[in-house]
Amino acid sequence: MKKKLQGEQGIAARESRSRLMIVFFTVAIMVAIWAAVATQIHLNRVRQAESEEADAVAKVRAYEQALARQVELFDAQLQALQHEWQEGPAMFAQTVAELRKGSLRHYEISVAVIDLEGRMVFLDAPGSTVPAKPLSAVGRDYFDYFIQAPSRSNQLFIGELVASRLSGRMVTPFARPLRDENGHLSGVLALVVYPEYLVRLGGFIDLEEADRLILLDRNGQVVTSTHPELFAPGSHLSGAAKPREGQSKGVMLVDDQVMAWKSLRDYPFTIVLQASNSADRRHSREIERSYLLFAGLPLLGMLAFVALLLRDLGQRGQALRKLARSELLAASVVNAMAEGVIRTDGAGIILDVNAAASTILGIEREFLIGLSAVSDDWLVIKPDGGECLGADLPASLVLRTGKPQKDITLGFVRPDGSRVWLNTSARPLAAEVGGGVLMSFSDVTRVMDSVLEASLGSAVVQAMAQAVVVTDRSGCIVRINPAFEELYGYTRREAVGRPAGFYRADRHDREFYRRMWSSLAERGHWEGEVWNRHRNGVALLVWAAISVVRDEAGQVAHYVALYQDITEKKRTEEEMWFGANHDVLTQLPNRRLFNDRLDKALAVAERGAEKVGLLFIDLDHFKPVNDTYGHAVGDGLLVQVAGRLTALVRGSDTVARLAGDEFVILLTGVVTIDDVRRVADGVVAALAQPFEVEATTLEISASVGVVLFPDHGHNLDALVRAADRAMYQAKAAGRNRYVMAETGS
Repeated sequence: MKKKLQGEQGIAARESRSRLMIVFFTVAIMVAIWAAVATQIHLNRVRQAESEEADAVAKVRAYEQALARQVELFDAQLQALQHEWQEGPAMFAQTVAELRKGSLRHYEISVAVIDLEGRMVFLDAPGSTVPAKPLSAVGRDYFDYFIQAPSRSNQLFIGELVASRLSGRMVTPFARPLRDENGHLSGVLALVVYPEYLVRLGGFIDLEEADRLILLDRNGQVVTSTHPELFAPGSHLSGAAKPREGQSKGVMLVDDQVMAWKSLRDYPFTIVLQASNSADRRHSREIERSYLLFAGLPLLGMLAFVALLLRDLGQRGQALRKLARSELLAASVVNAMAEGVIRTDGAGIILDVNAAASTILGIEREFLIGLSAVSDDWLVIKPDGGECLGADLPASLVLRTGKPQKDITLGFVRPDGSRVWLNTSARPLAAEVGGGVLMSFSDVTRVMDSVLEASLGSAVVQAMAQAVVVTDRSGCIVRINPAFEELYGYTRREAVGRPAGFYRADRHDREFYRRMWSSLAERGHWEGEVWNRHRNGVALLVWAAISVVRDEAGQVAHYVALYQDITEKKRTEEEMWFGANHDVLTQLPNRRLFNDRLDKALAVAERGAEKVGLLFIDLDHFKPVNDTYGHAVGDGLLVQVAGRLTALVRGSDTVARLAGDEFVILLTGVVTIDDVRRVADGVVAALAQPFEVEATTLEISASVGVVLFPDHGHNLDALVRAADRAMYQAKAAGRNRYVMAETGS
């Protein structure tokens, strides 16, 4: 009796200690969970801020590149028009008209020539009426800049934003000086651009609708923006929204909004981007709410669980006293099993558990014994996310039907809020051993998490706008998304199992792919432009980003490739470049491209001790053709001249139209002077033959000046001057001939 009393007193003492431990661990777990949630929310906001700043800087950099290309195009037109003005106003006006039909056809740009007194002696302004009395440019900074220092070099000047005296709208002038034959300043040439064309370049970058892109001039004055209702041209940014003084670039947070800026190195512009990031912010806040939700639900379940434990301590004490009678059975059967094992009585009350069950469930053995295994108080979920009530638990099904339940997968939420996936089986116990249910279960959390993660990853890939290809380590395709099917025209059935390169366009050599695979092996990533092919045979230029996915052992498991079609974007850039570097009428290289090729040819020849030939060609009697038959016939004649000249040279040589009826031929890889003489003879003979233009027979000839590098000069300017002098000597000698420049001329 005394032993029995001591045993009951021991049980009571253990129950008291259990209450204290329950309260202590409950508080500790709650504090730990909320501390983890707070830390995760803080880290999430830090990552979000870093992502927003990086995105803003990338957008500013992309717009900077687009703006620089546009300014270069405007400058190329100015340089071409500088030379055309020397041919006279009529030829200059004709060239402007050609540009209107060509590279300037998408722009509402005014072209002006200002003399030294500030009068606009030439003005071409589409959409506006030009007044009879010339407008004055006196007081405009782009005019004063060159007038106040006439010796300034031939450089581009971008003026401040001003109101046009013709249309009243705000404009930005681009200007270069005009000089006479002696190199003295004779006037100023200006392209007057409406600044809204500059902000349209933002269409080449991925701007959000609420992103605010602002372009400032050298004085911090707004030139243009994507939101003119907020940032009017000519205004200034105020307060914290201004870029920091003395810093050419930067990024900062202003009123919970990321602002990035950068000043262009070569041009007087500063780009400012006030990024909205609203969608990313909302997504981040949704993630934070999910953290709070998933932290709160387990805590509520834990409190309910604790209440249940405290209420049922009496039942657990009774079960503990009965535990002594079944100790031998528990030691021989339950503790010998590797899986978690729980034994209940006929009412579902837990009588015994083994160590594995306690570890897997995260609940001490003493706490489990005496609880109901078929209660609704357990937080159990199905693989589809639905809740599994007590009546649907395996033990309940066995007690209700008397039939075993095998391999049922359920998710059990532990008291600390973590979830463990269990593969559970249950079978009825014979009446001889007391009846009830024997349950066994194993932890399959890693397997289930991998399955769920794969399902989630598949859903993300399927929803991506970029084409996605996943291959195995050998390069065979194992997965594609709908965007891939749309981009390349192959269905999943047709693509899966084939080598990833089956849609290549075969426009790259082996060295290209060797460098690609070398980058993947060394850095685990490669990206760049790649030519691939649609199923219908059409070539596609895509931006490809390929990454290596490795397994836990560090070995290559998969390759993931993302493709984005940039064919149209590339075509637009190439058309813009061609328009800036070629003559609109003849499609020959213009002066700018010719100068570039001549500079490169001289550099190559100088390194290899080679010679370069230059033929300066001026058509004889071309002006009477224009005056007699009109510009349409004259243009047709120039096109045929270009064709005959092109037919005389090799593919490595260059035929260019410099201005009006002036052409030039650049010959590379020249061995002797006789090589150049043969081409010069061919030019004179070819252009002396009659031309048929619009049913009219025309006869002209050509005066050609011939020079050789390095015999007649060592740089572009010296060679061009020598060729020009030799051409005029040919004219003076009676035309229809070529003259070789004198050595040292």
